[in-house]
Amino acid sequence: MQVLLLSHDFNVLQRWQEACADWRVTEYQSIQFLPERSGQVWLIDKDFPHYAALRGDKRWPHWAQHNRLVLADSVPSDDCGLEFLQAGGVGYCHTFSTPALLRQILEIVAAGEMWVGRSLMQRLLQSVHAVAPIQPKPFQLKGLSEREVAVVSLVAEGMANKEIADRLGITVRTVKAHLTTIFSKLDVRDRLQLVAKLR
Repeated sequence: MQVLLLSHDFNVLQRWQEACADWRVTEYQSIQFLPERSGQVWLIDKDFPHYAALRGDKRWPHWAQHNRLVLADSVPSDDCGLEFLQAGGVGYCHTFSTPALLRQILEIVAAGEMWVGRSLMQRLLQSVHAVAPIQPKPFQLKGLSEREVAVVSLVAEGMANKEIADRLGITVRTVKAHLTTIFSKLDVRDRLQLVAKLR
């Protein structure tokens, strides 16, 4: 995998390098010489002094369309993450994620998926449901128990685990167990994939 790291902070770059130990990595501390190549994963430090210029650069649409862009934020907020995703990004994470988690994030986005935190995912799902409610078709839920179907319906509405537990009168732990089983039966990785499949 080819990973492009954009940061000015030596400690951040060192931490990120650890996560990318056996990949081809290029570091940039300026946007002047950024490549036009496609198919790379970009990990961008939101505290990078040139971040605003990067986002305002006329090449941004090309970069976003032809690469997998992940923004790392030292003070994550759902608003910032949502804005980055709307601008063509595919991932939003904490700058100081552990190297193991960061590696997982980069592998997931390189495989064509998205990565966002739990609260941002809930917000995205709620927005989708508000615009176009999802009505799962019976054939999509084949093989699920009655309780699992109920959990799927509430996930499709954008409810968090605690809200689902309260609505169904079960524990959060039971909701998590149901979700693990549902994801396995429907061959999806997370809530976002589940909702996409139901659409």
